[in-house]
Amino acid sequence: MSVSGYNVIDFDGHIFMNESDLVPYFAKAYYGRPVELEGVSGLFARGDTWHWRVTARKPFAVPEGKNGPAEDPDVSGWIDYLDHSGVDATVLYPSRLFHLSTVHDVDFAVAIAQAYNNFLFEKFTKHDPRIFGAALLPLQNGQVAAAELRRAVKDLGFVTGIMMVASMPKPLSDESFYPLYEEAQNLGVTLAVHSGSDPGLGFDRYFRHMAEVHALYHGFCLMMHAVSALFSGIYDDFPKLQMAFLEGGSNWLTYVIERIDPQYKRKTKRTHRTLKLGPPSEYIKSGRLFWHAEIDKQSLPY
Repeated sequence: MSVSGYNVIDFDGHIFMNESDLVPYFAKAYYGRPVELEGVSGLFARGDTWHWRVTARKPFAVPEGKNGPAEDPDVSGWIDYLDHSGVDATVLYPSRLFHLSTVHDVDFAVAIAQAYNNFLFEKFTKHDPRIFGAALLPLQNGQVAAAELRRAVKDLGFVTGIMMVASMPKPLSDESFYPLYEEAQNLGVTLAVHSGSDPGLGFDRYFRHMAEVHALYHGFCLMMHAVSALFSGIYDDFPKLQMAFLEGGSNWLTYVIERIDPQYKRKTKRTHRTLKLGPPSEYIKSGRLFWHAEIDKQSLPY
């Protein structure tokens, strides 16, 4: 399935769900058959003490006198949005599950990913051809991630796979991901690198308010993984691999470009490999990498 043919595409739509929404899907994925469970804890792995969110199914009053928005549309809400917004199609992502890579049990992580992807298909994407799915990938190793990407694309009609890199204990350049990159390349699917709050960045130590954390964590997380990928040579090893770096804007790219090219030119045999296109910024301009930008951002004209 492809999103081609649409003029305006919301490529980072979000849905909200509770752990209880995934329990029946998790039971079937984990046990291989429908099993009635009272509940399952740990489906929403928490990678830090910041990544929480309050959502509401209906508008509600808040002390400041403003109305809190309803932020949890079901499929009918998404259809209504597409009917009236001027947006032609959307690709849906989860607003939980940012720290799936911290789950140690590989089978448990795979079952969580399968449960979410099946939930997304059953509750959203199968109901309207304008609603597409982004597959949650278990990044515990490249083999299981590749298998779930292939299943989601071929069986569920999803159009991308999500690399939730928040708290991920290894960089995008890690060789364990090579089977995933090979599969994405073969399927012709762009991988979506999605950031979040990572305790390794020190936000748990240096900040006291969520606003401080939210202002920085998306961009910092993407910056680290983008630099790792650009220096590593994975775009040479997989010449058709495409990635989209989402949720952190794009104004951090100017800083990265100014830093990475001089470092590359100071290369010694101990630091990094020689890249086919030359300095890493050439890959940023290659047309294979995509960067999130919102039209109301002040820095966009620059």
